[in-house]
Amino acid sequence: MRWIVTPVVLAILVWRIARRRRGRPAPRLTGGVSLDVVLVATREYRERARSRTFRISTAVVLLVLLAAIVGPSIGRHRHVAPLRVAVDAAAPPWVGASVVALAHALDQAVTVTTAPAREMSAALRAGTVDVTASARELRVAGSVASSAAAQSYVHALALTLGRLRAATVAGLSTSQSAAVIGAPALPVHGLPSSPAGSTYVAALVIGAIVAFVLLTQYATWTLLGVMEEKASRVVEVLLATMRPLRLLSGKVLGIGALALTQVVLLGAVALVAGRVAGTTVLAGSSASTVVVWVVWILLGYGVASWVYAAAGSLAERQDQVQSLLLPLNVPTIVGYITALTAASAGHASTLLRVLAFIPLTSTFAVPTLIGLHALSWGWALVSALESVVAIALVARGAAAIYQRAILRGGRVRLRDLRSTR
Repeated sequence: MRWIVTPVVLAILVWRIARRRRGRPAPRLTGGVSLDVVLVATREYRERARSRTFRISTAVVLLVLLAAIVGPSIGRHRHVAPLRVAVDAAAPPWVGASVVALAHALDQAVTVTTAPAREMSAALRAGTVDVTASARELRVAGSVASSAAAQSYVHALALTLGRLRAATVAGLSTSQSAAVIGAPALPVHGLPSSPAGSTYVAALVIGAIVAFVLLTQYATWTLLGVMEEKASRVVEVLLATMRPLRLLSGKVLGIGALALTQVVLLGAVALVAGRVAGTTVLAGSSASTVVVWVVWILLGYGVASWVYAAAGSLAERQDQVQSLLLPLNVPTIVGYITALTAASAGHASTLLRVLAFIPLTSTFAVPTLIGLHALSWGWALVSALESVVAIALVARGAAAIYQRAILRGGRVRLRDLRSTR
């Protein structure tokens, strides 16, 4: 069989080389995409998707994402002991009614008992009740200080009982007192809702973390893939039948398609988990928020992947990877830290606004600024167009570096490429 296959393979290689030398374009699919680019992309996608590294990393990121989203809801729905309130038996009826009504309004669990005034102080010291209420005062045990919800309830109850007592002293009737106490608040117009609350900050932080993990992971895969092919000399055979730009395009598109698959999966899981668990971590976020993060992660990968691919062609051993990754990761780390700082503070810094228009850092800056309502969609489109132009320019340069580095062989420095023809 090999005597049949070998001549056929050699004939195909010669035919492809002859076509290239005659200047004929490679076969193209619908839409102008080169067939050999699709084949390389498909190969990269399948190999990476079947790898144990991809499966483990996907599972770990999913577990961390679910823990960050569902965890707060578990603590929020945890059983909380009701607040024990003792009402003075000699107090007017509106005291006990206010204790119950306010508890329903504020969703505060309470148990109400009636006791003589002389017994309430002893019960409070003994720890059998948490709050004692009369027409003149409230007494609170130290255990209430451990619960912010209980403290809010006590302050609201004190305010309500004080107003009712003032209305009674003023001689108002029961209906008049109820009308005063139950009067609605004045409407407020023109005050925009702030998305920079603690819950929406959590959504921005989660998005930045996921973007950082995915961007560094897939860009590093591109670097390692180029370096491994160069070390095994497989790339020299591939370059005999296709142009360097197409070969690199196939690798970038294949790994990018896998990145898109993982990003969409994580975004869908985040939205579904947030809706099912009823958590407030993703409050203020929606499908459009996920789409913004997905788009800018892909744009960031489009720029970073070409830079990392060119860097991978300059090395040939694993021990040289770390020296290349450190300077390459600096823009990503700067954008990531700046975005986290701005999201935690709840307002956009000047540095973050500048980083929104630098291709490698805009991946983190633009979604954060949009989340903080600090960047219009028009300027976001300008940033996206800058990234697209950067991808085209970097791709050309990366292909040239890639081809010259392959021709020289071994470890190549940038200054060595200037003299290569």
